[in-house]
Amino acid sequence: MLTSLDMHYLTKELQQIKTARISKIYSFADGTAIVFQLHIKNKPKLFFIIFPPDFLFLTDEKPATDEELTPFAKILRKHITNAIITDIEQINFERILKLTVKKSTTFHLIVELFSKGNIILLDQ
Repeated sequence: MLTSLDMHYLTKELQQIKTARISKIYSFADGTAIVFQLHIKNKPKLFFIIFPPDFLFLTDEKPATDEELTPFAKILRKHITNAIITDIEQINFERILKLTVKKSTTFHLIVELFSKGNIILLDQ
């Protein structure tokens, strides 16, 4: 499990995906993880994988995901596929990551990495 300090440094590392476009969204059938396929101009595609409450990471290898999406992954696909990541921040030095993405509307994806963990999509 990540600490708040781990989240601080991870947030710094994730700054490299600012301006990335979320091209596809995948999920694991058991609902344990969400995978974002990212495209950054003139760079190879990356995969941003979130396993709440334990960890999140970037990789250049596509993980084995399921064909069938979880209901939440379907909602994410509907609202933020092709959105651009405009900001990434840690909230109040907690184990909370906030990604701001913009398509026709701005959305905030909140990732809580404590207790049971949550991924929350906000439109305000």
